[in-house]
Amino acid sequence: METDIEKISEYLPQLDKEVQEKLFKYYQSLIYFNAKVNLVSASSLPYAAKQHFSDSVKGLEIILAQETFRDVVYDFGSGNGFPGLVLAMMRPEIGVCLVERDVRKSEFLKHVVGDQRLSNVTIFATTLEKLEKKSITHGITRAMGSLARVLLQTNSLFNEGGSLYHFKSDHWSSEIASCPTQIFTSWDIEQCGQYTLPDSTVERFIISSKKK
Repeated sequence: METDIEKISEYLPQLDKEVQEKLFKYYQSLIYFNAKVNLVSASSLPYAAKQHFSDSVKGLEIILAQETFRDVVYDFGSGNGFPGLVLAMMRPEIGVCLVERDVRKSEFLKHVVGDQRLSNVTIFATTLEKLEKKSITHGITRAMGSLARVLLQTNSLFNEGGSLYHFKSDHWSSEIASCPTQIFTSWDIEQCGQYTLPDSTVERFIISSKKK
């Protein structure tokens, strides 16, 4: 299978060589496990450097430019590790907690964390309902579900003033429009950045939700 993974250094030249190598090794684990567990669509694997790694890095750069993470960052629905594992590799000084209820996907996350000795990562193989209420200040999520679904599911987990960042396509505005009124009594939602993927004109967006 031909892939674009060799273009990591071309697509993401701003990353240190060590981080680029970690992402390449991460990809090798992804290929191996994806044959057994549905982590990402098979059709996206040849374009993983663009669709998964570059997407995660570019979105995280927007978030990191405006947010100082003084607490652990929770990645909800981590599954394949995007973007939580990428954040852990980019910024080893930041604690990252990966939340994934699927046991098989959690085993994949544990493998990558152990294989790459990511001491700043904790894995919770559990459901959102079992997390401690009002215990979270910072969160990120990518491809977990609609804005409404994610915010309703995580509402009780966040402290007042906490922030949750969503990776979204250009359909984000329709997702906000379809949110039930009750969500806006608990969250302030806004678009805080946009970017395009390498060799593409398709725009991606980071949406910020702040807990009232």
